[in-house]
Formats: sequence, structure tokens, C-alpha cells
Amino acid sequence: MLRDLIAQAGGGGEAQDSSVVRAYLERAVEMGASDLHLGPDAPALVRIHGQLSPLEGPGARYLTKEETEQLARSFLLPKQVKKVEEHGSVDFCYEAEGLARFRTSVVRQRRGWESVFRVISNKIRTMDELGLPPVLKTLTRYHNGLVLVTGAVGSGKSTTWLPWWITLTGRERITSLRWRIRSSMFLILRDVRFPSERLEPTRPVFRVH
Repeated sequence: MLRDLIAQAGGGGEAQDSSVVRAYLERAVEMGASDLHLGPDAPALVRIHGQLSPLEGPGARYLTKEETEQLARSFLLPKQVKKVEEHGSVDFCYEAEGLARFRTSVVRQRRGWESVFRVISNKIRTMDELGLPPVLKTLTRYHNGLVLVTGAVGSGKSTTWLPWWITLTGRERITSLRWRIRSSMFLILRDVRFPSERLEPTRPVFRVH
């Protein structure tokens, strides 16, 4: 089905392009993926348990830069398209009616337009449902301290700290700037060109997680 929709999208038409994005999102949700990546010169990718793999399996068709830009424009509002054209990226929450909501980033790079969707689960699982160690509950009894939840992209950091936070505060309404700041840094730094010569051993090298 996905291959047929992609072939149709090549003929143009915003409705067709939008149906391709919808089909990709539906398939990603069915697979239990945390992320969907639609980038140029690569197949559609899904992240499952922290690992990226082609959504359509081995031998999946690579998307061209023309196709990824066309697909992105099909679900962006005019003001969002303008922001990507002028500033290089836009972050927002995209809702596929009847399916799910997605934390979405669209970025314009040298290679072309890339869209990344992070699935926002409608269900907040409890600490018990996640099988978290009972000792974590004891941390909610302390008045001072610092708790760090770390890990690779898609490893479940937000899934872990959200039920912990609810247990701690008794509130499900949370406002966080963490993701927007981290995402903006990632989208900016990922497109930096490094010199071709080898770095000196003493020169600092920055890593973005």
C-alpha cells in the first residue's frame, strides 16, 4: 500500500501527498515505533526500542529531496512553510485525526527537507505498569535532591519520568521547555560542516545527545 501511495504522490497533488504521510504514520503507530523519519536520500525510518530501521524493511525505496519537501509541504500550514523557508526549521504538534498526536519537527538542510514525528501516547502508564524499581517511589518522599533520567533517543526517558512526576506531585498537567531547547540545538548543530583535516587530540569535541 505504501509503495502505491508513494508512486501516486510523484504525480503531484496535496491530497495525495497528505495521504502518503498519513499512511506512514499509521504504519509507524501499528509497529509500536516512537519516531518516524522522512528524510532525503534514505528510506522512511522508524525508531523502535531506540533503534532506527526502514519502515518497509530491507530494500525499501529511498525518498528523494523533491519528495520529502513535497510531503512536508502537504501537512504544513502556510505560515509554517514560511518559517521553514526563512528560518530553516519549525517545531509543532501535528494531529492525525483518529490516529494520534505527534511532536513534529521539519528542518531544511543542504540535502533537502526532513520531517521527524515523535508519537505522543494518549495513555500515561503508571510506574507499576512500566515495571520500574520500587526504590524509585521512595525518591518521591524526599524534599531536596536532583534526579537525572538519561538515555539514547527513543529509549523511554519521558515515559519514565512522567509517571514518577505524577506520583511526586499528583498532577498530570506539566509544562516543559526541555524538548524545544534540546531539539533546536540538535537541528542547528546537525548541519554544521566540520573541516576535512583531522582534529587535534587536544581540541575539544562536543557531542549532542
